[in-house]
Amino acid sequence: MQLLSYPHTDALVIEANIQGWTIGKILVDTGSSTDIIFSSTFDRNLLQPADIPLIGFEGKRVNALGKFLLPVSFRDTSNPRTEYITFDVVEMNYPYLAVFGRGLINKFEAIVH
Repeated sequence: MQLLSYPHTDALVIEANIQGWTIGKILVDTGSSTDIIFSSTFDRNLLQPADIPLIGFEGKRVNALGKFLLPVSFRDTSNPRTEYITFDVVEMNYPYLAVFGRGLINKFEAIVH
């Protein structure tokens, strides 16, 4: 069996440190124009208002509950790279805890390859 006959189209799912917590099951979506965190992932008490609806979850319009500005870190705790990312908070059942879109990818100057 050659690997060339099986295209690698699996989703890129990673873990990162968000607000001091190691969070897994994060989908990296280069087609997403926003960074999303689901309401089940964090306490909603710190939400700021969000006034723009999100479109794209199965083609439906989804209103964000609000937004968070949270520190996101990669690498180990002795030498992390941290950037502050604004996440739209969405309440829905989804197999991931967060979605990292182009905003986060650009801020970290990352290349999905």
